Formats: sequence, C-alpha cells, structure tokens
Amino acid sequence: MDEQVLETLLAPNEWEETDFLLSVKNKLPVSNVKNVSTISACVDAISTGNPILLFDGFAEGFSLGLVKFEKRSVEEPQAETNIRGPREGFTESLGVNTSLLRRIIKDPALKMKTVPIGKYTKTKVVISYIEGIVDRTLIEEMENRLNRIQIDGVLESGYIEQFIEDNPYSPFPQVLYTERPDVVCANLLEGRAVLLIEGTPFALVAPVSFFSLFQSQEDFYERFWIGTFIRLPRFLFLAVSLFLPSLYVAITTFHQEMVPTGGRIME
Repeated sequence: MDEQVLETLLAPNEWEETDFLLSVKNKLPVSNVKNVSTISACVDAISTGNPILLFDGFAEGFSLGLVKFEKRSVEEPQAETNIRGPREGFTESLGVNTSLLRRIIKDPALKMKTVPIGKYTKTKVVISYIEGIVDRTLIEEMENRLNRIQIDGVLESGYIEQFIEDNPYSPFPQVLYTERPDVVCANLLEGRAVLLIEGTPFALVAPVSFFSLFQSQEDFYERFWIGTFIRLPRFLFLAVSLFLPSLYVAITTFHQEMVPTGGRIME
C-alpha cells in the first residue's frame, strides 16, 4: 500500500479532470484493479484481503489486488510418492494449483471456470477441462450440481465430493482425488473434468470407474505393455482377496476332509 498506492497518489501528478478515475487507474502500478460500485462488492473485496480505494464525490471506487496470504511451497506429495515422474504436488493455494496445470498444458483449450460455494466461506471451486476433448454435457452437469450446493462453508474437497457423487450411500469411491498435477493433466487429456478447491491440495477427478482406481501414477510413464502387465496382477490379487477367505471358510467348515490331518501315512 505504501509503495504502490499511497506513494503514487501523494506524488505531484497531473490528473485529468474529464476522466479522473481512469487517470488514477492508469497511474496506479497495480496489475489487478477492478471497479466497484456497490457496498456488497466492497465487502467481498475486503473479505478476500483486497483494499478498497474510494474518492469523495464519485460513485465508483477501486478494488486493489494487493492480497497476500501465507502459503506452503510446492513439495512432493507424501501420500503419492513415485520413482519416476515429477516431484511436485498441489498446495492449499488455488493460484499455485492452476499455474501448475498451465505449466504442463499450454494450449488455450484448457479452460477453467470459477464457482464460489459456501454462504460464509465463499470458497472458490475451479472446474478445469480441455475443450474439444471433454464431453460438453459433463461440464454442464458438473456446473448444475455445484450450483445446487447449499452449505454454510467448504473447508476441504470432501465437502464437494459428497454433493456431486451419484450414489452417496455407496461404499466405493466415485470420484478420484489426487495431489499430483501430472495425474490431473493425464486425466484431462483423457476427457475428464477436474475440480480444484481453494484451501486444499486434493483435486477431484470425475467421472471415474471402478477399474480407474487400480491405476497408479507411474503407469503413465511406462511402456504400454509393461503398464498393462503391471495392472493385471492388481486385478488378480483383487480376486484372490475376495474369494480366498471365503474358500478357506468353506473348506474348514464344510469340507474338513480336504484339509490334511498332519498324521504320518501308514505303510
């Protein structure tokens, strides 16, 4: 405020009397300056940390983008460590998370729409997708479900996940959550939509199937036949974990003769 706003306003400048507000706006060395004309707009700007500049005798003012929150640096996700691939993960800052996606996907087809959710928190939720790859009806349905959410506040992505899933009483996860920008970009290139929520490092990917949950982040960096070979044992061990306990109970309970007694065979 002292260096960029007050110093500029107190310096001897020649202000244009015909368009005083535009003259002030052009001289302020602040990149994000928005016009505000209502009390509610001023309250929203101040609540997010931006100061308001008002002028006596004018019905409009400026919202100055000088907000500065403390944020965590980009680090490797502890829950999704890998051997091959980038060593960076999302943070709690929404601006940092969107910039990580923009650094990987540099095409203008990457779109991002912001939806505020929460009566008191007004948490920003960004819908990210690649235009031309994603199904347009998916984005429309995603926007409709987000706009129907009526809640006091959103503190984590789990709040949003419970509102947008199809079957809230299902024990299986219906939305994939990840902290890795490379995994998010890989799903964007496959035609899925991603939700980035302010205040949490976890991004939500939808839609996903049951088999999508068996895919590891390192599968994207292997040859296709190696990745396929690695994924097959996962399905095999899933079948083993589901049927082997029941087979053991069936044998020990109803077919004891199939279990060796351990005695010595008589010659």
